[in-house]
Amino acid sequence: MSKREEFNNKVSKVKIALILIIGVILGVSCVFTKQIDKLLGIGDKDAGFVSGEIIENSKLSVHYIDVGQGDSTLICLPDGKTMLIDVSVASAGDTVVDYLEALEIETIDYFVATHSDADHIGSVKKVFEAFEIKNVYRPFQISVDKSGVPTTYEKLGSYITDTTLDCNQVSTSTYAKFIECAYTETYKEGGVTKEAEVYCFYDGLVIESTVQDQEYVIEFFAPLVVNGYSAFDYSLTETYGYPTISYGNNTNNHSPVILFECDQTSFMFTGDAEKEVEEDFLASLNQAEKDRFENIDVFQAGHHGSDTSNTQELLNLITPTYVVASCGVDNRYRLPDEEVVKRIQNLPHSVNDYFLTTAESGNIVFGFKDDGSLAYTANKSGEKQVTIYWWEIAVGLFVVITIIIISVKVTTNKKATAKRIVSTTKRVSKKFR
Repeated sequence: MSKREEFNNKVSKVKIALILIIGVILGVSCVFTKQIDKLLGIGDKDAGFVSGEIIENSKLSVHYIDVGQGDSTLICLPDGKTMLIDVSVASAGDTVVDYLEALEIETIDYFVATHSDADHIGSVKKVFEAFEIKNVYRPFQISVDKSGVPTTYEKLGSYITDTTLDCNQVSTSTYAKFIECAYTETYKEGGVTKEAEVYCFYDGLVIESTVQDQEYVIEFFAPLVVNGYSAFDYSLTETYGYPTISYGNNTNNHSPVILFECDQTSFMFTGDAEKEVEEDFLASLNQAEKDRFENIDVFQAGHHGSDTSNTQELLNLITPTYVVASCGVDNRYRLPDEEVVKRIQNLPHSVNDYFLTTAESGNIVFGFKDDGSLAYTANKSGEKQVTIYWWEIAVGLFVVITIIIISVKVTTNKKATAKRIVSTTKRVSKKFR
């Protein structure tokens, strides 16, 4: 046997040995597929996207309506009642009305205006004209004209003169229109015309199911009530509730923190509440309340995903499975903020579609599947979720490495051989991309 043949035989044996060793290593690693999947963040994650038909008969549905750079969220409750949180900017009025009418909704049982900003209540007049509203939940923000005098329909104006209160005064026409709508709204029930009830939301306000076997709880945890103050005198204010603490001229911070619980499933809403509210809210919780906020199923990102909200401390407590941000495509605020996205990405998640935005997904709707598990649908989503497992990667690596080992021509010139290995690796890798 010539020296060349002898060298080639040695090379073949080495190649076979290398292939066997690599095969054994990758094969053994497949025994630990679940552990490696978890370490690499791959494998089964139970992606929650489903077609709309699957959850259309759900006893509960939560709709994050695509209204551009604004907020409007509809909750269809198990007892047949509805809650609408905000109605976005004036130009989105038709969008909100059309969306609700498509669901054959005629009455809104609970309407929540989180705060006075136009991107949350801008289309209130159009919505109030289109539907009957039974209960209105407003912030403790006083509607005033440009000279600081309470507007015609404002029923809480007397609190401006209370020197122990720091009332937030809002002089926009948008907020004045909302106040007018709230205190003049009527609806018919049993052939009788009734006036809508108006509430100032506060920490401790609760809305519960009206049907015993369709139980749920909607509870407000912020804003906090001003110490030492009793409830409003309804005969004077036509409003239920308490004075709540003020955050000066920051209108966003008059937003509520709302927890909605149904069948072991939880949703959380914070409007545009910023860091100061989140801090006060967290500090106010007792241990039992903290337990209720752990592992929130769906959290609507505060302030459209802004860095002024969604603090690490809040996210650490609630560790949401899903986060939904209501924001417009290519909005000028560049929301959701990159830092907030990073905070959310660094949280533990059991699904791979944990961060959703109306800008990318359109209308997002959560509901229950027939087996009782939570799922969502979206009218711009639906891309097939691809799940990758370690054993698939291991097989792929084995095939690629085997091809490289077999393909490389080995010579006594080590430098030439090294160059061939690099060249072959690049060529094979390019084919498998």
